[in-house]
Amino acid sequence: MFSSSLRRRRPRSVTPQHRLGLEPMELRRLLTAGVTVTPIRGLTTSEDGGSAIVRIALTQQPTADVTIPLSSSNVLEGQVDRTQVVFTPANWNVVQQVRVTGQPDGIRDGNKVYQLVTGDCVSTDPAYGGLMVKDATLTNRDSRTLVAGATVKRTSGLKTSEDGGTDVFTVKLNYRPVADVSIVITSDNPGEGIANVGQLVFTPDNYAVPQTVTITGQPDGVRDGTRTYHIVTGNTISTDPLYLGLAVSNVTVRNLDSRILVAGITVTPTTGLKTSELGATTAFAMVLRYQPTSDVTVPLSSSNPSAGLPGVGSVTFTPANWNVPQTVSVTGQDDGLFNGNVLYRIVTGPAVSGDPLYSARNAADVRILNIHRTDVGRYDGIYTGTYSGTVSGSGPINGPVQAEVRGGVITVSLPGTGDGTLSTGGGVDFSVSSGSVQGAVFVGRLASRAGTTTVTGTGTWTYLDLSGVSANGRWNVLRTGL
Repeated sequence: MFSSSLRRRRPRSVTPQHRLGLEPMELRRLLTAGVTVTPIRGLTTSEDGGSAIVRIALTQQPTADVTIPLSSSNVLEGQVDRTQVVFTPANWNVVQQVRVTGQPDGIRDGNKVYQLVTGDCVSTDPAYGGLMVKDATLTNRDSRTLVAGATVKRTSGLKTSEDGGTDVFTVKLNYRPVADVSIVITSDNPGEGIANVGQLVFTPDNYAVPQTVTITGQPDGVRDGTRTYHIVTGNTISTDPLYLGLAVSNVTVRNLDSRILVAGITVTPTTGLKTSELGATTAFAMVLRYQPTSDVTVPLSSSNPSAGLPGVGSVTFTPANWNVPQTVSVTGQDDGLFNGNVLYRIVTGPAVSGDPLYSARNAADVRILNIHRTDVGRYDGIYTGTYSGTVSGSGPINGPVQAEVRGGVITVSLPGTGDGTLSTGGGVDFSVSSGSVQGAVFVGRLASRAGTTTVTGTGTWTYLDLSGVSANGRWNVLRTGL
């Protein structure tokens, strides 16, 4: 914009009365009213925030308020602290100061000239209304402090933790590049902490917008206290020669040792597992939480060996394989009893280790359900026992009895001769005589239902195992002499 110093003052219209001197005071006032701007040249501001003062005053008292609009011809180089100055008939003789402050444009472009633009006066006083005011010319000097490069905030004092604690820092460019600028982000110890991005990219449009990098602490599985590591910011990469290969400050971080994890033994799963009397297997895994200083051995046993057995008697972890899960298989066993499903535990004994953090440390036991087998014929054989009930009719009240089990049907031979009935509550206790299958042991009671059952003929009986669990079945019961 051209300076108003080059503009011509708008000519005044002078009436014939003025020329004839009919109104000499009014004519004189009209011709002498004016606005002074000092200085109008030689002013300097700077991109580092330097400012300049421009003074504005009236030459004579107005009859009404006089407003002078103010602006900058280039707000990227300099900005004015107000949009106008106003003189009143009361303060017209007080000089008003206007401050112009230099602005950083983020470009290495040398000194730039711009103007403080003063608009024409606005007033109802004919001496001032529409009066032109001279502009002031300023020079905004290029920055002396800023250079091409990247600013990192913060470079120290950052903390993360092995429990996943995070911290952040930001990066921005100091000057606008003419091409994209990339900065590679890495960790010099990923086992302690990592950044959420591998690279930052700045463009000529977003160069001054700070970009945030989040750092997350990592668990190393070792009780080693607080560890220091660095987020490494690589040299700038760009086709802009000012930004090619510039060094960027690295970031120092401390990773705090875990407060949550402790030396211990993890067992998974500990419930919901099943084996069966037919030999079905299951498995669980064991692993250490922290690296030991010496071997750690965990003894294993079964709370009921007749229901299930672990595949090994112990597992051993070393300082080298402590974090590798070890699998333990468990095989169901046939106990030979009519006792239904059986719940048992694989017992993890106190750990044996030279590391005091692991010595005698106990892991969780594993609960397993062994499923009862139901195949017909598994207990076929001849069994003897003693009758402890009462029989009406001929024959002894108590005495030896014999039972033969074939294909799920049991034939009971009572002592003596003649017919009779087995009273309610009566029963027969049996032990193995011969013909046991797969080591099965037929032990328990054969008890009648409520009421009486004729000894000769077919009756419905209920077998009760030693735990009192009933398994109803229909048995053939015959009276024979022994």
